[in-house]
Amino acid sequence: MTRAFIVGCPRSGTSVFLSRLGRVTNLWIAPETHFFGGIVGSGGLSSTTFRRKTLRGRVMRWVRRAATVFGMGTTIDTTHLDEMAEHLDLDILRQKAVPKSRRLAVNSAYFVDVFDSIATSRDNEGWVEKTPRHLEYLNIIGRYVPGVRFLHVVRDGRMTVASLHDAAQRYPEFAHMSDVDRCVQRWNSYIRITERYAAKPNHLVVNYHRFVEDPQATLVQVADFLGCSFHADDAGEAEGGEQEESVMPGEHWKSRVAAPLEDTGLEKFNALFDDAQRAHIEATLIESGSVERF
Repeated sequence: MTRAFIVGCPRSGTSVFLSRLGRVTNLWIAPETHFFGGIVGSGGLSSTTFRRKTLRGRVMRWVRRAATVFGMGTTIDTTHLDEMAEHLDLDILRQKAVPKSRRLAVNSAYFVDVFDSIATSRDNEGWVEKTPRHLEYLNIIGRYVPGVRFLHVVRDGRMTVASLHDAAQRYPEFAHMSDVDRCVQRWNSYIRITERYAAKPNHLVVNYHRFVEDPQATLVQVADFLGCSFHADDAGEAEGGEQEESVMPGEHWKSRVAAPLEDTGLEKFNALFDDAQRAHIEATLIESGSVERF
């Protein structure tokens, strides 16, 4: 049973990559669940993500970290799972009893059981879940999900910052990313996490630009990494018909995940920001936002 998570900075192409992966493998492609952030507690665990400057914020993060050391978190919030069950008409999910535990091992086992059961019922070889922010919980997921593998999608920081800033103007769900420096901080913090895990054997970094340039080569590599079958498809160019199953109702920012692949380069970055802003962004991004090293 293949168990995998796609992670990365939001607006890095994770949804597009997930869509193409689903076309060429026999894996169940799941909607975003935000599950592990939910059972650990809001605010994240990583010290590199949005450092809280208040004493209360620092204390709360320390408490969460201490709790996870002893395998404790919070009870399961089923909001996202209930929406997924309704969207995909998943009787299996409705029938599973949700534990009332705060133990990370118990709640993680429930998640694995649900996803394994859904994949088995659909005759899939396994499943892939994509919640970008699960990047902050790699150690928790790695500890409690047997045989798990991680796919880190990385995209040029300048392009990602421009896309985050643009999304903040278009979608209320991204309003918290309206500040450009916050966008830069998000990309920097997430790329640092990816750098720490990149060499581990159950982690693979997917360079989005190389994926767009040669999708089949990337997807063959990923299928081999995941240990699942690969079937050739027009994953690189064909435009999807029906709405992607992994796109939940209301996720309007994912409306083009099935569109033909294209790398628009710095077009949006140059259009949204003036010379001074571009210079500031490039000066504050790690390695000026380059992902060539991956």
